[in-house]
Amino acid sequence: MFIKKENQQVLLRVLLKSLVAGVVVAIFAASTTYLSDTLWSTLPKMVGLSPSAYTFVVCLVGGLLLGVLQKYAAGYPRTIAELTVDKHLGETYRQDIPRVFITSMIVLSFGGSVGPEAPLAGLIVGLFQWMKPDLNSFTHNNKAVRVTEGSHNVHIIAGISALLAFLFTYRIFDTEKNELFGIFKQFTLDWGWQQLYLLPLAILTGVIFGIYFKYVTKWTEQISNRMTMPQTLRPIVGGIIIGAVGYYSTMFLFSGQQQLIAIVKQPTAYSLAFLMLVALGKPILSNVGFYLGWRGGLIFPAMLSSFLFAGVLASLVGIFSPIFVIVTSLAASVFINRSPLIMALVYLVLCPLSLYPVVIIVAWTSKYLGDQFVAHKLV
Repeated sequence: MFIKKENQQVLLRVLLKSLVAGVVVAIFAASTTYLSDTLWSTLPKMVGLSPSAYTFVVCLVGGLLLGVLQKYAAGYPRTIAELTVDKHLGETYRQDIPRVFITSMIVLSFGGSVGPEAPLAGLIVGLFQWMKPDLNSFTHNNKAVRVTEGSHNVHIIAGISALLAFLFTYRIFDTEKNELFGIFKQFTLDWGWQQLYLLPLAILTGVIFGIYFKYVTKWTEQISNRMTMPQTLRPIVGGIIIGAVGYYSTMFLFSGQQQLIAIVKQPTAYSLAFLMLVALGKPILSNVGFYLGWRGGLIFPAMLSSFLFAGVLASLVGIFSPIFVIVTSLAASVFINRSPLIMALVYLVLCPLSLYPVVIIVAWTSKYLGDQFVAHKLV
């Protein structure tokens, strides 16, 4: 890479900003984990409430905090889909970053039934907008750098330095290994060509659940748009609803990562009726909370609920194959989120190497089916 002397200061700014970006994202992840652990592990031992009552109180407090913040941060964090169509990110990133940081930390820590991917995307996009002027200078500032070499390499260097800063900083705060990584590797996969017949059936099952999830989202949005409730009151009502459901069982709360780990470790610890209730109920709670101000991503809620749906169906009809459950969950997640690349990468991390070709094929097949449903206005 050739960089003229007068442009070396720009490169230094890029490197410093990328390091700051990695540290900010790591601090967000670690702070959310710390606050969540404090609320759900430390404080319950210090108060005299029953677990169910404590859950309701925590969710109500979270709703009150989000209600206060609606004046300054309504609609945050935005989803990945919302970020991709926003043409004003370069003008709003300075206010976006703190709004995403604070609101997301409350939602994720106080029991919101949504995932962390939307907050992380919001932070990364905002921090990239902060770095963007310096990155653009390599290609637009009097041709100071060879476009075909310098610009591409500088983006790579910035990305690597941000990733390293994130990993190093997050490691300081959290040294425990995330049990979610490779969770499906715990299954004994009796893979054989004779099981290929399960793949179309699993994809079809995933699409059916995806249709259910999409209709829940559509109906919830329609109801939300008709509500005349003040914006500041919505998160409080959301907190009451989430707390009431959590009073019955905390299995419905949070993104679904820890619940997925617990169920995979002890699949017989819960009745099939309860697991199906969670499978069908979590999409409702996630969407209701989302449109009442408890915003976040829907990738992990979709993964957990579709995984449970497939598992219960497989048990009822006698399909004793983890491959069926995994493929159903993947197909449903892609159908719901319309992101085959992201979901394929997620499942490649979770699955054993032998399923990699299946993951790739199923991800893009499910995306194609989803496109057909949208084209024919079926979802």
